[in-house]
Amino acid sequence: FHAVRQGYLPLIRKRLTGPEQQAIHAGQVFVWTDREGSLERWTDSHNWSPSRVRGSFLMYEE
Repeated sequence: FHAVRQGYLPLIRKRLTGPEQQAIHAGQVFVWTDREGSLERWTDSHNWSPSRVRGSFLMYEE
């Protein structure tokens, strides 16, 4: 979240569109919070592991 506050990364506030999902590639970082906007669960065209809690975060692996 520090990178979002500093303007280095955008805070994602809505689900990605189809073209945005297709444009995802290795190395990208997405930051969102379930407390802002309408995004409660991440969806894209990739297969992800079940979530794992690490501190205050939910982590996923592709």
